[in-house]
Amino acid sequence: MNVPILTYPAIPTGVQETSHRALQADIETIARLGITIVSLEQIVDALLSQRLHELENRVGLCFDNGSLADPENRADARETVHAGILKILDVFGRENYVHATHFVSGRGDHFASSADKQAWLSCDRSGLVKIESGGWLHDRQPPANHDAAMQEICGASEQIDSVLGPGYCRLYAYPASRYNDFLAQEFLPRFSSQHRLKAAFSTEAGAVTSEDNRWRLPRFVCGRDWQTTGDLAMLLKETRPRIQVAAAQPSTQPVADTRYESYSNIWDFRARNEQAAMAA
Repeated sequence: MNVPILTYPAIPTGVQETSHRALQADIETIARLGITIVSLEQIVDALLSQRLHELENRVGLCFDNGSLADPENRADARETVHAGILKILDVFGRENYVHATHFVSGRGDHFASSADKQAWLSCDRSGLVKIESGGWLHDRQPPANHDAAMQEICGASEQIDSVLGPGYCRLYAYPASRYNDFLAQEFLPRFSSQHRLKAAFSTEAGAVTSEDNRWRLPRFVCGRDWQTTGDLAMLLKETRPRIQVAAAQPSTQPVADTRYESYSNIWDFRARNEQAAMAA
């Protein structure tokens, strides 16, 4: 049994309206295919209890890295990032049980923002979006020893827990998808009593299967793995063979739908930065 998880990278201020239209189009496509969006924690719990087969015709939905609030905090802003996400999810979530996850930075400039804290609370109270930890060392290499891992992983979760409640964070997304063998094979598996996490996510392309290591679960990324609703329908068809996608065809151009340009551009930008960092 395969359960795909769809991931949306953080979008800079100024192109949020475009990215919101892409998200709305995707959710409409998912609903039209008769697929239910479930929480990432539900997927992880099914994986750990060997019940992944019970999630037939299900997908996960999450948002990666960054602030949920408008970083400029302008009084005349049309909508903050979290307000736009909640508005879209609310249209479908009350009827179709949409439950998304947002991985946020637990420390640094984002945590210092009172607007972000309020955004986390709004998401949690909505019942539509669960806040989880996306770490905080986004401009550095992943921790390679116990003390550094405690600071990065446990420190980020504790900061979020201080706003949303003790023991709130149970999932972790590697910052910029950077991880190493020490984290995935030693620290996270051996010290669960200290970090209290259930699973960790990379952005390696793929659907979650019963054979996957829970400390490096794969996800599909908007802008990299699909760039149109047709692409998404075919991706879901490939990972869920029973889904009927009679009319859907993959796109023939890199970006055939302007609603996806912001996601495609931000993914290309991140990829270039990753290549530059590896070359340095």
